[in-house]
Amino acid sequence: MSRWSFVAVILTFFLLTQVTIYNDFIGVNATITIPLKLVIAGLLYQELKKLRAVTLWRKVNFFSLILLIIMICFFSGRGFLQQELFNRNELISYLLAFFAFHVCLIQKCRISDKKIILIHILLFIIFSMTVILGESRQGILVLIIIFLCYLIQNLKWKNILKITILSCMIIVPTTISITAKFSDEYNQNRLKTIQSFEPQTQADNFRLLNALYVLNNFQSAIFFGHGNNSFVKDGPFKKVVHNAYLSTIYEFGIVGLSFLIFCMYLIIRPFAISLRKRNQLPLRLKLPATFLVGISVQALFIEVLAKPPIFIILGCAMYLFHCQLKFLKNRL
Repeated sequence: MSRWSFVAVILTFFLLTQVTIYNDFIGVNATITIPLKLVIAGLLYQELKKLRAVTLWRKVNFFSLILLIIMICFFSGRGFLQQELFNRNELISYLLAFFAFHVCLIQKCRISDKKIILIHILLFIIFSMTVILGESRQGILVLIIIFLCYLIQNLKWKNILKITILSCMIIVPTTISITAKFSDEYNQNRLKTIQSFEPQTQADNFRLLNALYVLNNFQSAIFFGHGNNSFVKDGPFKKVVHNAYLSTIYEFGIVGLSFLIFCMYLIIRPFAISLRKRNQLPLRLKLPATFLVGISVQALFIEVLAKPPIFIILGCAMYLFHCQLKFLKNRL
């Protein structure tokens, strides 16, 4: 494991121990599981650096993606079978993680820029159709953010025509699909929530009231929070907040929120580098960064800190950042 990973694990364990002691050992499991997931991020970073069997891992990851897509489209309560065996939004966070891993594997392959672009477009289309068929609003929002990141990253006057054509190819089918898929009254109300920013369904109202509860009560334990899973016991509906930033500041205080924001900073950093050095970095080191950004947006709607996907994406982000710095250093 790399030096930065080891330091991060020890520091995180120390801070979470303080949070646990302050809260009379409530949620002591988080003190162990979160540092262990950081270890996984560090090991993934190291493995990506020295990985040689890229083709094998791409095949394994591709079949994992297919399995996730089937689970989202058939067994997440929406889609084709309407049977909810899995939470579709959590599955989408895993989908983002496997996409991040896949694009990092692709950048290790010696293929042309044209093939890299085609692969990323294909992955983007697959992600688009999956979140639409799964009827996930947050998935669609993440999709839009990823697409905007791509536009910002590659917007040049000479590329305007290509980007316009690509935008039409994605926006028109997506709009038609969303309109058709969200045609019943319940889904129309879900869309109205986005359009008006006012809750139109009971679930949306629950989320709003949960958020207001956090904003009104987190100050009572502002530094170390109320303890892991404390919101489920204290909240108005005895359920999770459905917002990683709010749940973290309530349960772990400013200490925990600072840790989450720092993780998001590390995840977004390759995208920031790709903007500053857009004329120096090759496409294989720029395009993967757009997929990484999605988890920071999805964290507004689900709990991510205790889940593996954010740590998989963190390991991929650190590896991509390492490759970017190495490439820029060799150019000097």
